Amino acid sequence: MRFKSKGRGLDSVENKQAKSGLRFLLQPPEEGNQGWLVWGKDRLPAIIDWEDPVVKYGLDHCVKYARLVKRKASSPRAKGADSQGYRYSVQLILEGTPYQKKKNSKGYLATRRRLAHQERKLAAHRKSLHGRLVHEIIRVGNDLRIEKVSYQGWQKQFGKSVGLHAPGMLIDQPPTHGCKYRRHPERGSHAQHQTLPVLSRL
Repeated sequence: MRFKSKGRGLDSVENKQAKSGLRFLLQPPEEGNQGWLVWGKDRLPAIIDWEDPVVKYGLDHCVKYARLVKRKASSPRAKGADSQGYRYSVQLILEGTPYQKKKNSKGYLATRRRLAHQERKLAAHRKSLHGRLVHEIIRVGNDLRIEKVSYQGWQKQFGKSVGLHAPGMLIDQPPTHGCKYRRHPERGSHAQHQTLPVLSRL
């Protein structure tokens, strides 16, 4: 239980049943679709934007209970504010599932395109760094022997950083740089000691 000071007052009041003292009533469509917040003998009219599909979808569902919320406006002269500079709104807790838009907004699509562009740039930069490292490894040896590794173990240990650094891409690159069966075509056979620096780099 929490106590509010007398000077601070309450910012919200709610009930837990639609038939208690604080409740929201809505007219049938044929009578005008007007809504009121009823609190005892007070009947406060609500401003409803029926053109908003989210509001329309919500008010088509059964109201479980209502909450009266007080918020500070920018100034006492702000639209809908009282003499002390507060706005009051009603939050309705409804039955059913949330509203799902059929089409994403233009702002969301633009943000998604920017994110995809940044991901492509990051992937290209990461691939260039891997290619540079592969060339450095091939320069010191042509016999690459890689132990069996567990990608799932990497994911558990490093989490999302595995996708950021993409170690699997580094391992798969040597064949694409002219190495068939992990052997560079421009180099002959090397002694065993020339393979050790390559393993240390990996």
